[in-house]
Amino acid sequence: MNNPQPIDPRHYSVRPEWIWTKDNENLTKTASLVVNLKHHKIGYLQQQFEQWLQKLSATKLKTAEYAYGGCGFKILAQSDTEIQLILFSAGQDALESLDELVQNLYSEIILHDPAIEVLWKELPLQS
Repeated sequence: MNNPQPIDPRHYSVRPEWIWTKDNENLTKTASLVVNLKHHKIGYLQQQFEQWLQKLSATKLKTAEYAYGGCGFKILAQSDTEIQLILFSAGQDALESLDELVQNLYSEIILHDPAIEVLWKELPLQS
């Protein structure tokens, strides 16, 4: 008998009902998701984030702002033990592209270290 893997409360999947609303029927609004990552070890998250950026092959647009596929992300704040990012996407593929970025972030950084604390926050859709 297989024992199912416990669900990681730090995992997040982009919810269709957040993006596909009556107020966004034409799928023109931007969906933005803030993620806060925290780790007790100084510099650990910054190292993991830099490795993730290299592996992801994201395009650097400006200081602390990147494009990847049909979405983008920006470093809002960082310290020795924390990083706050905003991930965003708009258009027909907003749900899929944003969720792909979220799953990549989860599988490459969050999943492998249970000491990483994570907080996801959906922001209101913006025109």
